[in-house]
Order: sequence, then structure tokens, then C-alpha cells
Amino acid sequence: MEGLALSSNIIAVLSLAGKLLAAGYQYGSSSAQFPPELRHLVQEVTALSGVLHAVKILVEDPADNSRSTNGSTGDLIRTMGEPVEQCRKLVEAMLRDLQRYDGASRRRGVWRFCWPLKEKTTKEWCERLERNKSLFEVALSVDEVSLAREIRNDVEDIKAIRFLNTQDEKQAAYSRLFSILSEL
Repeated sequence: MEGLALSSNIIAVLSLAGKLLAAGYQYGSSSAQFPPELRHLVQEVTALSGVLHAVKILVEDPADNSRSTNGSTGDLIRTMGEPVEQCRKLVEAMLRDLQRYDGASRRRGVWRFCWPLKEKTTKEWCERLERNKSLFEVALSVDEVSLAREIRNDVEDIKAIRFLNTQDEKQAAYSRLFSILSEL
């Protein structure tokens, strides 16, 4: 159930991020200039969306969810719940601020002339999005390291099984040879 809740929250963040991107592109297409801080915001939202999509795929993959005896994906699901929730609240607040300003500035006709938020506010948003994205990337990296360890252990197990099979085959061949020689 934790995985389903996390997946739902990720979908909510992705949906909100899409709305935030749409607002940014709407401004950019209707404005005389596309401010650098808005371009940076659009890049950060896009990057965050990509990382969250990767987390969502990992959470929703039944093979990954059941793959581990040491719980690496389960750990990811347990640890990502709160950060994804905080990220959702951040993106909701950003969208709410932008929509509130959007309505007021459209009535005054300001929307076409300048990005409605202060440069400092936009930079703070970008920094917070970058921190969230970095946290999710670290979580994915930790899961990848755990998966790599599991793969290494599986490869070692396969090598041991192959060695034992080879030993059994040699023993069977020696037994057949011994039986043939003893008949002579």
C-alpha cells in the first residue's frame, strides 16, 4: 500500500509540475522576453519531473518491488513518502502563488510585459526544486547501488552453482569411466 500512496503522490506532483510548466510557457509565448530566471525555473521543473518519473517507474515495477530480500526498493518507498509529499506542497504553493498573481496581473494588463514574480522568488523556487531533485537522485543512486550488490551476489551464487555442477559432471564422468574400466 505504501508504494501505491507514493505513486499517487508522485503523479500529483507530476500533474502540478505540468501545470506550472504550462504557466511558464504561456508567459514565455505571450511575452516580449523570456526572463532567464523563468527559463531556469522551467528547466528545474522539467528536470524534477524526469527524476520523479524514474522514481515512479521504480515504485510501480512489480519485479523491483519484490526483487529484494534486503528491502532496497522497500526502503526507497518508505523513505521517499515524506520528501515527495513536501515536494507536492512546494509545487502546489508555487502554482497557487503564480495563479494568484496571474489573475491580478491579467486584469491590469501587466502579464504581457514582465514575469509576474520577483527574480529573488523565482531563484528561491529553483533552489528548492534543485534540492528536491537532488534528494530524489540520491535515493535512486542508493537503490542502484543496492541493486548492483544484489546482482553481484547473484553472479557469485551462479558461479558457485556452475562450479558445483561442473564438479558433479566430472564426478559422474569419473564414475562412468571407473565402471567401464572395472568391467575390463
